[in-house]
Amino acid sequence: MSWPGGEYIDVTVYVYDTSDNTPIPYATVTISDSEGYVKGIQATTDPNGYAVLYNVPYVIGDTYYITASAVGYETKTVSYFSIELTEVNHVAIGLAHGPGPIMPSGGTAQGNNIPITVYVYNASNNAPIPGAIVTISDSNGYISGIKGMTSPDGYVVFNSVPYYSSDTYYITAQQVNYNSNSVSYTGQQLAGLNQAIMIGLTPIYSTSSQPTSSSQSTTSQSSSQPSTPSLLSKGTTIALIGVAAVALGVTAYAIASRRKK
Repeated sequence: MSWPGGEYIDVTVYVYDTSDNTPIPYATVTISDSEGYVKGIQATTDPNGYAVLYNVPYVIGDTYYITASAVGYETKTVSYFSIELTEVNHVAIGLAHGPGPIMPSGGTAQGNNIPITVYVYNASNNAPIPGAIVTISDSNGYISGIKGMTSPDGYVVFNSVPYYSSDTYYITAQQVNYNSNSVSYTGQQLAGLNQAIMIGLTPIYSTSSQPTSSSQSTTSQSSSQPSTPSLLSKGTTIALIGVAAVALGVTAYAIASRRKK
């Protein structure tokens, strides 16, 4: 069922370990609803265990199902009525240790889900970029709001992306200190991948760290011009004036002597 339009909300989810109440980073969080308006909205928890599901279609009277899964933990789903989602600060989901979710393999049939791993790196030195936001969308409009953040190693894992073999997927990475970059894959290409999708970002250099043309011009002029001579000290100036006065007196005396003769 397509979304007829209306209000959207952002849903914040906190995922934690029930054994010690510590946050679970890089857990996958998905949301769906009973009316069928919500499809493919997914996010990954940050190092503090939080994830934000953006632009969730809001329908009064609808029921929303939020699922959290992580490697090494049992998957859990909680449900909220629409009015409850607007009243809670965040949805908390506790996961117990267990075998973890069963990941589908490459080449799954249309309509199933596939895992996608993305690696974001600095194109200038090949170093991993942590804290980059990675989003996934598709040409047919089945996917919206799938978003995750790279780990300190530059990786982000989307465990359950809706798969359609004839669809085209657009994967975008962005970070505040870098120029954003996007890559595209067909559904068949994604299903056949056995490695991470690599996205390189080029750094953004601030103008303050680079000399401007005017400063370069000033520098070249100053280097080609001789430096201003230093001023004589006050004592040196007085001494020179005294020497000049003595010389003038000697000259006047010599002239007067010649006139007497």
